[in-house]
Parts: sequence; C-alpha cells; structure tokens
Amino acid sequence: MEKHYTAYIKEIAGEKFYFVKAFTSFPELGLTSQLLNGYGMHKDFNEACSIAGITDPTIKKELIATIRDVLPQAIVIDINDAVQLKLMTL
Repeated sequence: MEKHYTAYIKEIAGEKFYFVKAFTSFPELGLTSQLLNGYGMHKDFNEACSIAGITDPTIKKELIATIRDVLPQAIVIDINDAVQLKLMTL
C-alpha cells in the first residue's frame, strides 16, 4: 500500500483556494488506479489539509513546496510603456 498526495491552487471568483487530495494505491495487488481517501478545499492551506485528513507536518511541508514550485513567475509590464513601444514601431 502506498499513499500519495497532491495539492494545487485555483482562483475562483477572484480568490485563491487550495485544493488538497490524499490517495491510496495498492501496487502489490497489481492495481494501477488510486483510491481517493481525502479531499479538501479552502482559502487557508492548513484548513484544506485538515479537511482532507492530512495532519503530518512533513507531508504538508512537501505539498506547499510543490505548490510554490509550480506557481508561474509573473512579469509586470507597465501598460503605458507597452503602448509607447507599440506606437514607436508603427
């Protein structure tokens, strides 16, 4: 038996929500599918983990690190600079 966890952030109506899932798989039985054991959604990461039944601090730390690694890096571009640059190329 193996335990697997996933976590991600999704924006809903302009607010960020954490989604956390806990799965169990049984590779020793030759089963390839995973069973969903827990699922949590909340604005607070720790609350989402609690709802999903995840209490181990090490697992929570790994999940939040995974989320941070996946978050896209944003580049801020001043709209006025972009318009001026476009006008200069016309």
